[in-house]
Amino acid sequence: PSVCLYCGVGCNITLDVKMNKLCRIVARENADVNDQWLCDKGRFGHAFVHSPHRLKTPLVKRGDKLEPATWQEALDLISHRLGEIIEESGPDSVGGIGSTRATNEANYLFQRFMRAAVGTNNVDHIGRVPDGARPLSSLAEIREADVIFVMGVDPIEEAPIVELLIRRAVLTKGTKIIVANPRRIALN
Repeated sequence: PSVCLYCGVGCNITLDVKMNKLCRIVARENADVNDQWLCDKGRFGHAFVHSPHRLKTPLVKRGDKLEPATWQEALDLISHRLGEIIEESGPDSVGGIGSTRATNEANYLFQRFMRAAVGTNNVDHIGRVPDGARPLSSLAEIREADVIFVMGVDPIEEAPIVELLIRRAVLTKGTKIIVANPRRIALN
């Protein structure tokens, strides 16, 4: 059992492994999140796990080139440079941007590191909810909506399972969709 990290939805999944190799990903039942649905990216987007081109060691810049290094060398370099910046300009000269693709636990550890070790409150993430927006208590609410207003987001790229649930609501309940986006998206 696991949680999909493709987007911020956090679909419940099962990772099927055979002979220490990831073979497939299937949805797990959770009515409040993905209701046994899984987008194609979450289901089939795992070839990178065993790719021969995947980085297996950190790279550090030496002169003009990136060269392989040990984890200890890379972490020491990061620690040294971060320490220099903090000493020179203070901890508020450093900021951290978390990821909506990371788990809540990973983002929690990241913000704790920034606040406790670095000494700054300059922590944010790209997937911020606009002021006044009310997040859904569960994705199951999409099924019951009469109207869905999609503003400035392309669900098929940013949260594919949400687009599947929106399309399901349109087809089964007749839910109306209003799209406000500077680009033409699939939901138009």
